Amino acid sequence: MAFEIDFGDDGVSFKPATVTDYPDLAKGLSLGQRISAALRNGGLTVKELAETLDENEGHVRGALNRGKGRFFQQLDANMGQPRWGNLASGTN
Repeated sequence: MAFEIDFGDDGVSFKPATVTDYPDLAKGLSLGQRISAALRNGGLTVKELAETLDENEGHVRGALNRGKGRFFQQLDANMGQPRWGNLASGTN
């Protein structure tokens, strides 16, 4: 959990924030957690995830395969490359 702190003229305000919104903080998360955050807005290929997260494609592929069926799922193919998405909660 993170908070965004705003020091304004009317005082200090605190707003909830997501750790993944701040790259310096997100570095402390596991690769799986960072992948999950990157997939919140829709499916991506391994290559797209690797570029987004500045990670090696092999590491991303490994994390996706380890979490397949538990956290991640393969979606449709994009130009022959499968896209991945977050597995909906409550899905077996």
